[in-house]
Amino acid sequence: MPVHEIRYRAYEGPLLPQVLRLAAVPTYSFRAVFTKYVATVLFGLGVVALIGMTCYLYVTNNFLLRQTLNLSNMPLVDWKNLIARLLYIQIWPCIFITVLTAPRMIAPELAHHALPIIYSRPITRTGYILGKVSASAGMLSFLTWFQVIILAILMMFIYPNTAEIFDSILGDTIPTVFAAVLSGLAIAITISLIGLACSAATKNRAFAGILFLTVYFGSGALSAFAGEIFHNDRMYFGLVDTLYDLPAVFILGDSDRSPFWVVFGIAIWWVISLVFLHWRLRPVEVHRG
Repeated sequence: MPVHEIRYRAYEGPLLPQVLRLAAVPTYSFRAVFTKYVATVLFGLGVVALIGMTCYLYVTNNFLLRQTLNLSNMPLVDWKNLIARLLYIQIWPCIFITVLTAPRMIAPELAHHALPIIYSRPITRTGYILGKVSASAGMLSFLTWFQVIILAILMMFIYPNTAEIFDSILGDTIPTVFAAVLSGLAIAITISLIGLACSAATKNRAFAGILFLTVYFGSGALSAFAGEIFHNDRMYFGLVDTLYDLPAVFILGDSDRSPFWVVFGIAIWWVISLVFLHWRLRPVEVHRG
């Protein structure tokens, strides 16, 4: 059985500025993603929740409109719960967009044996991985923490009369919004890393999407099994629960789950995904056959 090793030779030509080199991988990743109209449409639909909450704020703050719509007994806005609810909702468009976009970022390049060509440019394996992660997380950031900031600003201007957001700007508001932004960023990075790791696991894009959904929803069963073994119902690292716990713990202050286990669960997935990507995307491809 012949064995063929495909190696790369370092690029020795003129180099682009460092900023342009770092932007090369995300730029081509965005082009590959947005050639698919379904991904573009889903990305646009990701702002529906923000628009709906903006309308809700406007109706709640308009006394005449509430009387017209017979909504006089509408409760006051709980701004912390509203921000947390936005992140809860936005997890789902992040999942669907990742199913469509992440497999298009790495799997086709593995299928066409493009890594030796890519690595022959002034792009390291670490730079390649960071470029892919920044492209995927950048898209999901627009759906998560960026919309949190927009919603917080809208609450200040659309709902200024009775919103608690003005009661303690320095004491409560800024730390809570900052925690919400970090939670949204953690959601975007976690989903991106797992999606890219699944894309790197196979050369078939359809199978990569199925694998991502299996890992995302199947990790909860594995986590529950580990909790039964160690007799700890709070020690779970299933993706569904862990991502939902980020807003619950760090925005709403839910005491049912320890912040340590939430951060620990996120860290586990980051380490596993990065180690797998670094191993799978090695610069030497060995083919047998």
